[in-house]
Amino acid sequence: MAKFEGTIKDFTKFIGSYARIKVMQIAARYKKQIGRCEECGSITKGLEAAHINGLERPVLISNILSQFIENDIIKIDLNEFEERFVDAHLPIESTIRILCKECHRKYDKIIKEETSTSKKTSDADEGVIVENLIKNQMNKSKAMQIAYTRNLTSLTNSNTIFSNIIYVQDGWWLQPSNDKFESDLHIILNDDRSNKLYIFKLPENTITNPSSNFKQRNDKYRANCSDIYISTSGTLFREKNGFNFNKFLVEKIQYQKP
Repeated sequence: MAKFEGTIKDFTKFIGSYARIKVMQIAARYKKQIGRCEECGSITKGLEAAHINGLERPVLISNILSQFIENDIIKIDLNEFEERFVDAHLPIESTIRILCKECHRKYDKIIKEETSTSKKTSDADEGVIVENLIKNQMNKSKAMQIAYTRNLTSLTNSNTIFSNIIYVQDGWWLQPSNDKFESDLHIILNDDRSNKLYIFKLPENTITNPSSNFKQRNDKYRANCSDIYISTSGTLFREKNGFNFNKFLVEKIQYQKP
């Protein structure tokens, strides 16, 4: 598997153009299905895919990378990034609007005026945008530092997994390799709507047969790992297949955004 290890700017330098092309591929069938501008209703061959405000490409990329940053260094399998990037766009009607060129330009102008995130950027500019977004959002390293202030000093990069909310799916998404369950496993879930960290501890061998609790991954992207979705609705922290994480909750931490 292809691995990337480097700075955020380096990541976007090499991945930025690929991400643009991938978005076009993701949206191609949807664009044909809609067949008109969703703003003005124009039927034209010049239809384009536009990210919905707040779910722009840099925002989606920064949300993914926030789970794989350690001391300002990104460490991620590129196949996993591709999969997460595609999934972050689904369902596609939640992230993409089909617009004619004129409406797309107007929409981009509005977004540029409202936020520093502009879709008309070079890869170098996008690297700066993604870096700034990550600096302003919670990530694994920051969450662990906050946990240390509560004397949760047993958390390490290797025994801790982390997730921000995936807003399109309204839940947290984790993909630990199954061998993680053989030792103590810490899980940090960040709710940036209420500025709270939820920290769980699964003692070693709490889950001896992951396949009986979670959907399993054994495909070209991931092998021998669990696919875990925890809904943000309610406070029970139930995984979609029923596993209750609530009883393993050890700490709730309120924090202030910088």
